[in-house]
Amino acid sequence: MSKSFMLLLNLLIVTLLIGCGPQITLPTPTQPPPTKPVSLTTMTPRATLTPAPSTPIPTDSPTPSPTPIIHVLKQGDSLWGIAWDYGVSLEALQKINNITDPRTLQIGQELIIPRQEDDLAVPSTPTPTPVPLKIINMDFYETPTGGLWCLGEVQNLSGADVELVQVRISLYDADRRVLLEKSAFTTLDIIAQDGRAPFTVLFEQKPADFAAYQLWIVSGETMTHLGNRYRELQVINDEGKLSGNAFVVSGQVQNQGELAATDISLVVTAYDKEGLVTGVRQVPAETETVAPGALSRFQARIVPAGGDIVSYSVQVQGWQGE
Repeated sequence: MSKSFMLLLNLLIVTLLIGCGPQITLPTPTQPPPTKPVSLTTMTPRATLTPAPSTPIPTDSPTPSPTPIIHVLKQGDSLWGIAWDYGVSLEALQKINNITDPRTLQIGQELIIPRQEDDLAVPSTPTPTPVPLKIINMDFYETPTGGLWCLGEVQNLSGADVELVQVRISLYDADRRVLLEKSAFTTLDIIAQDGRAPFTVLFEQKPADFAAYQLWIVSGETMTHLGNRYRELQVINDEGKLSGNAFVVSGQVQNQGELAATDISLVVTAYDKEGLVTGVRQVPAETETVAPGALSRFQARIVPAGGDIVSYSVQVQGWQGE
């Protein structure tokens, strides 16, 4: 054989061997799973703090304070009387002077009279009545100048003497909206056991749409200490009679005790035929100080607010003299 033939034969054998053997497949590169886009938050550089310029705190200019009104307690004074004289509420007077027990007050003690704004700051919510009291013989009367009187009495049902008795009245329209409100103390400092004392409330102008009212007792305390009050006084020889359009009550007050009495006042209550209070008058005795056993005259003139006066009562109160 020639060399050329042998070379061709070898090539043919190699080709046959390759075609008949197992085929090797190269792996296809695996694609990575798609990634979700991530929103990258851009960080904002933190602002640099700049110190604020120093501003001095303004100094308040001193405002002149109003000169306080001072009342010096004297013989015969009572808290309700002082409150009445100065046109302030008892609550405001007690609050500004830190008075918890009026019986501890002393003659010569100075009391600050509250200003109007101090009085308004005191809530006027009525407090429960501490003792059983009842409002009786009450009625309304219009005045010739367009005002409105509310007159009545407080009856003491407690079985003990009471003091600091105060009533409050509210006027409403037809829709039960408050039109006006006022408070008042009874004209007597003390209401004796089973006794009664008158009260008077004046509204300077009657509301045109006044349709209803509410009247209740907001305070009253059982009296535990008589203090300088003087109870040994008796009304004698009193009489009442008409004089023109007025009813005049006159008489005497007698000191039946062993001490001198001073600052004596008489409270006259007048009634109409229905028994309703139609007039109240408080007058002083003619003598400032009444010695033990001595007498002093008095006279009270009452113009009835309503119907004719058919009956009356006279009560007296006073203080121990020096």
